[in-house]
Amino acid sequence: MSLVIITWNKSYSYEMNNSIPEEKEIERKEFAIYLEKEQDKYETTETYPKQGYLLNKEKTKCYEYGSNKEVPEAVEQSLSNGVIDGSIIVTSQKSIYCNIYFDKEEDKPEVNTFTLTGSNASGTVLSNSSKYTHTTNVTYDVTWSNDDVAQICVSENKDCNKWEEVGSNSKTKNGTITVSTTEGAKTIYVYLKDKANNTSEIEKKETITLDTNAPSIIFGDPTVTEDSIEIGVTITDTIGVQEVTCKAIKDTNEVTGNYENNKCIFSGLEAGTEYTIEVTAKDNSGRISTQTTSATTEKAGFSPLELLNDEKKPQGLNTEKQLGDMYRFVGGCNAKNGGCDNIVDNFICFGYDDLSDCVKENEDGTINLDNDYIYRIIGITPEGQMKLIKNTAIREEDNYTYKWRRSRGDGDDVANWIRSNIYKRLNGLSNGTTPGYDGDTNLFIDSETSNVQYLKTEGDTTWYDKIDSTHEWLYGDIYGSYANRTADVIYQIETGSLETKQSYYVSNKAWDPDDKITAAIGMMYLHDFYYSYASSGTDSSTTNCYYSSGGCGKSWLLLSNSGVSNSEEWVLTRAGWNKDVTFYAYYIYSTGSISDCILTYGHGVRPVFYLNLNVEISRGNGTSSNPYIISNN
Repeated sequence: MSLVIITWNKSYSYEMNNSIPEEKEIERKEFAIYLEKEQDKYETTETYPKQGYLLNKEKTKCYEYGSNKEVPEAVEQSLSNGVIDGSIIVTSQKSIYCNIYFDKEEDKPEVNTFTLTGSNASGTVLSNSSKYTHTTNVTYDVTWSNDDVAQICVSENKDCNKWEEVGSNSKTKNGTITVSTTEGAKTIYVYLKDKANNTSEIEKKETITLDTNAPSIIFGDPTVTEDSIEIGVTITDTIGVQEVTCKAIKDTNEVTGNYENNKCIFSGLEAGTEYTIEVTAKDNSGRISTQTTSATTEKAGFSPLELLNDEKKPQGLNTEKQLGDMYRFVGGCNAKNGGCDNIVDNFICFGYDDLSDCVKENEDGTINLDNDYIYRIIGITPEGQMKLIKNTAIREEDNYTYKWRRSRGDGDDVANWIRSNIYKRLNGLSNGTTPGYDGDTNLFIDSETSNVQYLKTEGDTTWYDKIDSTHEWLYGDIYGSYANRTADVIYQIETGSLETKQSYYVSNKAWDPDDKITAAIGMMYLHDFYYSYASSGTDSSTTNCYYSSGGCGKSWLLLSNSGVSNSEEWVLTRAGWNKDVTFYAYYIYSTGSISDCILTYGHGVRPVFYLNLNVEISRGNGTSSNPYIISNN
């Protein structure tokens, strides 16, 4: 194959010689150049036209020497932008000669400016700079300089065939074109035609984008803290999103958030507050979408485990070591004497989530606790589970007292906790006066006769559901004088890790693995009371309340120190005089000493229960005037 270059002055051929191109000047006579003088009339010339002519590719042909056969598509490249650029390149594998034709360039019309303008659904014109339209109706404006333009064609089709007349001597035209309905970019072409039927050949086009849909907004699940909300926001739009705004709205207050990484992020919010989250997205064409959802900030709560830390540790909470199975409150006040040896800030409201419902301020400024909803925290397990006891006894007709049995010989002479009236009343099993497990749905006692509100009522178990109903209560015996032991020993006996001697049966142990029950509500153990005295905080081995008021009379856990005069209280622990027929259990004197008593005696009863691990404290400091509050969530 040879490469021939026809230049202004000389022509050259390049042939390969041992893979090296060899240049050879050739005579111009191998090529004939024809210039158009009139339409379809040509004359030969020895010189190349410099301007005013365009190569006629249809007439330009090359032929093979000797056979005179046409060599198709021999002319590979010629002109640029209608002006001869100095050369024509011809390629062929054969020896050829060519007849090259140039047509005279006509003075054809040319478009000066071409603009497109879209509109929105209501017909309002959109900014031309955006080059978007919401409808298929697009306005165009065209200008030109030629004096003899007669027709114009504006079309989405490059092969324009819908010509319109323009006014005489006009140099501008505006109108409307309907673009195709598919969303996306539309290329619009414009052509001019003069009176001599010459058509503009230099392509003039503009692009406008049809946007038929506003942005789509989809919310994810929110992540909240006490003062912040972060919510995922997925925004999709065919045309592209230009702007996103986020607002958190509560009543008439608005907080503007930041939109980043497909999330709306709000800070500085109020704790425990529901906000309307409003997101507005604007796409590149100006279409706007707004969507709303809601999210609620966390209440200002904290885990009970945080009470073990120095910054939140209340007075009276011993965190130096575990006392039994938990970190306990120790110390207390002697309410009858009007003085406090060691302040214990473990008051907690259970049943309301508003302080005003639990604490009432009297006219003289003193504080009156609503005792039906005031509890005390016995301690906190290493896992963060709180153990609560009611601050005062639950009420019954005969002055705050309860009996394990109404009379002896009612079919079960054993001090069996799960058969007792107390257990059944505390856990809503029957009416508490007869044996059996058939019962109602109420917890504690009938409010019509005792003025005690339920924690569990039919159709509303909100507060009851915060109680660990799967807790396993132990109710083994402590034989007689074995109650005359230290707090640590009493704890070991009651939990079964230490066996005690019995004189009435062979096994010689006071605790049996079967002596346990899974239930929501129980009472305190002896070891709870022993550990609660102030000296337990330093040396639990010195605490002993058996037949001795001693320091136990100042325990915060003593019922009489809650403001009830001459009150005596049952505990869960049985007195093991005879495992098979025993009819005794332990109770606490109002002075703080403990003893055992026949089951038909009436003593005060205070419900004790463990809260679920996920229950948090929302506010308060544990004092009687500002008790801890548990959020109702």
